[in-house]
Amino acid sequence: MKRIQKIEIMKWIRLRVFSGFILGLLIFTGSCNKNDEVIPGNVPENIRSVNNFIWQNMDVYYLWRDFIPSNLDPDKEPDPTVFFDKFIYKVEDKWSYITDDYQSLINHFSGINYAFGHNFKLFHDGDTDRVFGVVEYVVEGTPADIAGLKRGVVFNTIDGVQITVEN
Repeated sequence: MKRIQKIEIMKWIRLRVFSGFILGLLIFTGSCNKNDEVIPGNVPENIRSVNNFIWQNMDVYYLWRDFIPSNLDPDKEPDPTVFFDKFIYKVEDKWSYITDDYQSLINHFSGINYAFGHNFKLFHDGDTDRVFGVVEYVVEGTPADIAGLKRGVVFNTIDGVQITVEN
């Protein structure tokens, strides 16, 4: 199997694991009253449970678990989102996230996704302030595909305006 395919499979597996993780997180935090004042070091039991759930799953499934800081304490962080963010190896990991948007997560599990149907990457043009973009992919049947956008297209203007670092 090609290396790129293995990486894509790992991304897919990790996305599914984290999606399940997020659903569990939403179930755990459903009983938390947002008006309750939380004092650092005095974390309610339900938040500690969520933080421990995050800790256990990241320790088992996270691709960069060797880079997880050793000083994280689930009993001292009153915000599970902040606690989760402390695990992320930001040098490499641009895929992991946590959400409290329950409906979006259910839609994702059901195959309902909202997107323009394409992705592009921007690049700085050498020593100038100009920027150019390259279309990375176009999903068949989406508005981008119907409009005729193709993978590999290079662009440097939007609505006739040169893309620069400033804009």
